[in-house]
Amino acid sequence: MNSSRFSRAAGLMLAVTVLFSTSLLGQKLTYHDALSLEGFTLKNTSDQGVAIDYSIHSFEMVDVIVNGEAMKSVTLPGSFLFNEEGAPDLPGYARYIAIPQGAKAKLKIITMQSEIIPNVNVAPAPRIPKDNEDGPLSYSKNRRIYNKDSHYPKNPVQLSTPQKIRGVDVVMLGITPFQYNPVTKELVVYRDLKIEIQFQGGNGQFGEERLRSRFWDPILQDAILNHSSLPVIDYNARLQEPTELTGYEYLIICPNSTNYLNWADS
Repeated sequence: MNSSRFSRAAGLMLAVTVLFSTSLLGQKLTYHDALSLEGFTLKNTSDQGVAIDYSIHSFEMVDVIVNGEAMKSVTLPGSFLFNEEGAPDLPGYARYIAIPQGAKAKLKIITMQSEIIPNVNVAPAPRIPKDNEDGPLSYSKNRRIYNKDSHYPKNPVQLSTPQKIRGVDVVMLGITPFQYNPVTKELVVYRDLKIEIQFQGGNGQFGEERLRSRFWDPILQDAILNHSSLPVIDYNARLQEPTELTGYEYLIICPNSTNYLNWADS
């Protein structure tokens, strides 16, 4: 083999290697001009509402084969849960927002910066297998979604109805920073959002103090974005206060064994 033929062969092998490597790695998009920190950022909080920024710094579109069809799996750092079975598997995040007792929450999107990526074939979310199931994941498109010329999801930012966590009234703010049209193959990316949640009504009090606990507070702080709105409790002072309450804060149920009983009483 002469040098020119060797050069052409080597160049072809290099091109194939690069192409194959790219298909394995997929495509990573990075935004260096994001308006805020990655994910949720609490900008302001009061008994009237909260102001929140949400930004994407990067995401990936990974090449996958689903039932013999070349598709893209869209992934965000820190988002691991699948979407609804059969729907375009678009990642998202959610955080709890504390609201005053008896209040309602109203969502308002202040600004939204987006871009459109054409010709993307987004893979559907698989069926989540049961614990006793083995084998590969099962994928099946929801035809009511994939055959419809409209964006999915309809609303990328959603607010749940009020619920309670350990006596604290909360709503869940969910953001899917993507919308996908499976007919036109257009993927809309919401890079930056500014959001306000206004509290309407209520008594201005966050949480029920009698249900607060020094052991639960770290859980609330991790789950609730505006946890700083919860009143600070001096648990040491609470122990010194006289009380007429009877009973116990929790009950330990243990087997009828001396060793267990001694441990429970310790």
